[in-house]
Amino acid sequence: MGSLKYLNTMKTIRLLFILLCLSQVANAQVRLLDEDTRTPIAYATVMDKGKLVCYSDTAGYVKLPADSDAAISIQHIAYQTYEGSAKDLPKEVLLTPIHYNLSDIEVKATHPDYIRLKGYFRSYEVNSEKKDSTLKYFVDGIVEYYIPIKKGKVKHRIIEYRSFEDGSFQDEKSIQLMADLDIGKPEIPKIVMGTPRVESDILPSKKYQQTKDGGIMIKGVLAGVMKTDSLHHRLMSINWVAPRDKISISLFGLYSVQVTKDIYTVYSKLINDSFSWSGLMSQSDYQKWEFKTRKKHDILVETYSEFYVQEHDLVTKDALKDLGLASGNKVPDSHNYTSTYWNASYIPHNNAYVEKMLAHVMKMK
Repeated sequence: MGSLKYLNTMKTIRLLFILLCLSQVANAQVRLLDEDTRTPIAYATVMDKGKLVCYSDTAGYVKLPADSDAAISIQHIAYQTYEGSAKDLPKEVLLTPIHYNLSDIEVKATHPDYIRLKGYFRSYEVNSEKKDSTLKYFVDGIVEYYIPIKKGKVKHRIIEYRSFEDGSFQDEKSIQLMADLDIGKPEIPKIVMGTPRVESDILPSKKYQQTKDGGIMIKGVLAGVMKTDSLHHRLMSINWVAPRDKISISLFGLYSVQVTKDIYTVYSKLINDSFSWSGLMSQSDYQKWEFKTRKKHDILVETYSEFYVQEHDLVTKDALKDLGLASGNKVPDSHNYTSTYWNASYIPHNNAYVEKMLAHVMKMK
């Protein structure tokens, strides 16, 4: 009898040990570090087939997907994209900083009126139903922004562009109508209007405190981070939904929930101890929406937009004459380009899933 109890006890201990190991595997973590300084990288995104899996926390840690065979990509606006199999990732993943070759801003006028930023943009949308996901829209191109030094509207002109769509993806019509009304098709990235002082644009009317390690706290909730990378670039990220968990919108029996909206920005330097659009080097915007009906038909929509600055200077309003500038953000449903601008060395490459979809599924309009 005693032997039987001993065997049962050993079986129980063995089972608990196996379950503990499985739990540790399921919750295995890797840490993202700057290749040059070995400092942690916060708010990097882990992607699986174009969908967001998770962010790195302020200490640089990310949890791996439950599917250990997943082919993931790790992306951050200030670092080169890292790709690999989740099961093969080392405990510490080193990301390579992007080296920008922007010269100091050129002043082309004694009394300038606008900051001119020229560079590459790309925006795309991933739609998911149940376990299936697809890249539905993708646009990219070269754009010039004209940001008023004083208050006013940001204007722009799109110089070259491409527009792709996957026409095979079919949504429930009522849900897609609401998605198009709420989100619309991908556009050029929105440069926030207001003033050239970024804090007042990115954090409008929000009272925030900054922690010693660069965290941005809004009403006791960690909403972002400000830090300096190994190349002395200033990085700022902010979750616009914080301190709320979500923003809910309902209409005619449908309702959508904007789960998150995150903006990442990288600057070459501070101007008068402040982030300034004149020092902007890159910007990234991520949004996630969930659309539902009473019939429990769900669609998850994730949108991404990025802008990488190639040129910047200060100009007067006279320089804007005859440029045909626009204030909307729409990209034409067509294409117009004379160069392979998307291959420029200063642009991080798309993740493998997006590249595959562009090569084999998406159609240029």
